[in-house]
Amino acid sequence: MTPPIPYLTTQLETARAILFTGAGFSMTAKNVNGEPMPSAGRLKEELWKLCFPDAPFDSNSTLQSVYEAALMRNARETKELLTALLSVDGNSLPEWYSLFFKLPWFKCYTLNIDDLAQRLGNMVWLPRKIEPVSGVRDRVGNTESDKDILRIVHLNGTIQDLPKDVTFSTTQYAERLARQEPVYTQLSAELLSHPFVFIGTTLDESLLWQHIQLRSTRGGSGLGEFRRKSFLVTPHLDKAREVALSQYNVEWIPMNAEHFATEVLSKLEGTIPKGINVISKRSAGVTDNESIIQEVSTLIGGPMSRTEFLLGTEPIWSDIQSGRAITRNSDDDLWNKVSDVRKGKGARGFVLVTGTAGSGKSTALMRIALHLSSDGTRVGWVDRDSEVSLRGIRRAFQNGTAPDVIVIDDADLLGIDLGPMLREICLNAPYPFFVLGIRSGRVDRILNPAQLGQTPSHEYTMPLLTDEDIAGLIDALTNDNKLGKLRGLTRIEQENALREKTGRELLVAMIEATSGLRFEEKAVKEYEELDEDKKRIYAIVATATALQFSLSKKDILIAVGRQDNAVLNALDQLVRRNIILTTGGAESSYRARHRVLGEIVERKLQSAGQLYDVIRGLLIVVATQVTPEMPRGAKPKRLLVRLINNSFLHRMLGPEQARNLYGELESHLNNESHYWLQRGVLEVEAGNLRLAKNWLDQAKGISPDDNFVENEYALWEFRTALETPADLKSRELVDDACNALEHQIALNGKRYDSPYHILGSQCLAWVRRGLKQFEEQRDFLEYGTGRVKEGVQNHPTNDKLKSLLKEMEDEKLNLVLRR
Repeated sequence: MTPPIPYLTTQLETARAILFTGAGFSMTAKNVNGEPMPSAGRLKEELWKLCFPDAPFDSNSTLQSVYEAALMRNARETKELLTALLSVDGNSLPEWYSLFFKLPWFKCYTLNIDDLAQRLGNMVWLPRKIEPVSGVRDRVGNTESDKDILRIVHLNGTIQDLPKDVTFSTTQYAERLARQEPVYTQLSAELLSHPFVFIGTTLDESLLWQHIQLRSTRGGSGLGEFRRKSFLVTPHLDKAREVALSQYNVEWIPMNAEHFATEVLSKLEGTIPKGINVISKRSAGVTDNESIIQEVSTLIGGPMSRTEFLLGTEPIWSDIQSGRAITRNSDDDLWNKVSDVRKGKGARGFVLVTGTAGSGKSTALMRIALHLSSDGTRVGWVDRDSEVSLRGIRRAFQNGTAPDVIVIDDADLLGIDLGPMLREICLNAPYPFFVLGIRSGRVDRILNPAQLGQTPSHEYTMPLLTDEDIAGLIDALTNDNKLGKLRGLTRIEQENALREKTGRELLVAMIEATSGLRFEEKAVKEYEELDEDKKRIYAIVATATALQFSLSKKDILIAVGRQDNAVLNALDQLVRRNIILTTGGAESSYRARHRVLGEIVERKLQSAGQLYDVIRGLLIVVATQVTPEMPRGAKPKRLLVRLINNSFLHRMLGPEQARNLYGELESHLNNESHYWLQRGVLEVEAGNLRLAKNWLDQAKGISPDDNFVENEYALWEFRTALETPADLKSRELVDDACNALEHQIALNGKRYDSPYHILGSQCLAWVRRGLKQFEEQRDFLEYGTGRVKEGVQNHPTNDKLKSLLKEMEDEKLNLVLRR
């Protein structure tokens, strides 16, 4: 037949068409073991080996029956086996797959459990983010795709639903056939009103046909003629099936998925702008600045500026080039590690440089970057001032503009998706190379081993100063006339001062030993000696530095709340006296000399109750930069999320001041869903549940599909139920909350720990206050404990989850003892 290009063009330009995929769609991909994606026969054989290792394979057994036996005999090993077999290796995906998911589908359905679409979305640029939706959950949430998200409804469940919640076994099929599934009801309704492209399936699934028949018989005869034309793409189809499908206006296209993509879909790419525009006037593309990775060769081209590095300022490139930043013994060790890893064959992974605050991580990373660049290597540099995002880095690799090596300082700023991105990129030939710097206390939160998978990680921890380092530091201080209190002492006395007074810590040595003041005392005294205008400016700049971002001159004027010459003169004096630093140039940015100094000033302001106006000013600055269409990964958006976070404001200001600040900022942030969410969280924690619901409703109204809003709604439902546990409606609230959190675990359980913690902690509270019968308490506690155990497996370094799990296990024992 003639490919239906004109018809599909019209339907995609109006964003009406729906994609429906089956098992055959994934057959060209490979799983994380490097094997082809398994057929039903292969799955049956692998499960047979697990169940009956000593018995010869019975080919007459059905997949459903073998799977059910595997669940009965060893559910944990069944889950591990199927997770490995059905987890797609994103690097194995041929380019033609992207032709499917670039198109402006109304939504997608799949019969598959694998994560092919998600992995593709992490590997190539797509107009919309891929979001999986589990069809086996009682509450599937909003399954409509929108301007930013292409939702893929997994009718039989996702990998996260393994082993018991997927539709695989005979009893699982029976359970779903016994009730009318909401997701299938929605699908059968859409079969009447939307054109479908079925691919990788012959449409013989009993669940699907049951709901189609239910839907078809409700409107009387003649319904078929009103259906939109749909297409079944498969190389082979028996005549009877072809005739049966034709009554539903489904035409057969004798092609496989690859042939259809290259011969048909490749000619439809021009429909993308029109279709996306129907969904929204904007797309969720990556902004230009998000994918610009600055190269070291261009960053070091400026003049050799004199700095106060030896008195504790953050390093700049000329500090390393001029020798002010001494070469330490550890530099050779780190270089040898980097060199050895780079020489390795295959997936080299990344080098991770860790250390405490002020241990010299940034200096070491800059030296490595300069060394590599001097050898002719293209080296990219990303730090707190860079606009580049994780999506931007991935896109730079995809379009071939990324440097050979990327060095990232303060890599934790890129967020918890850093681990999955590293896995996707580092395992992809030609095996790009990353060197990351992260403060020691933040490593486990950012790089989850479960998400890194088999990606090699080579950690190097910055050591304390050696005797040779101390000697070199004294030489550098002498040459730069920065000895301070050390001047006049003998060489032995100078070395003893650095060893004994500073604990061999680099930043402390450069401040305490040379000034004669304790590190923290010097930072606080420096602040307290300023006049009021300068205090106000320094407080704002120091707090911003502690939060790992810098400010422009305009930002400072907005944050101070005055735009006059007095403020400008005070700012100029602070710069000239080296109390704060500026990059200079037309787009100057300002920061404290070192982040540790910023943190000390921030703590001083907090203890004195003087942070309110500072944070308020910074929030107004960020609010003026954020626009509704700005991607979530853009720097101003990230800063806004950090600053209005309830936990941050509660810790820094206390609940009452946080509540007042939210109220003051309402006119600035009225259209930001995250603002209303955090305001709602504050009231949930304070027990003001009626007010909390109002704020959460407003957040949901702006962003109806926000996963974080769903989490907090579930917490609100639990807390509301706990206020009147005997009320029958309270049990309904608990059930609804559990379903919502199960949905979030299915979507984001490997990325975020919060749904596990909310579910586990509130299960524990409900057992203690809401349930009276032993059996109910035991069963509900067992359910919650199981979910928290899964959370610990997905987040093995999360101490909060581990502590909760122990508390729940203790409660199980107490239940038995109290009986």
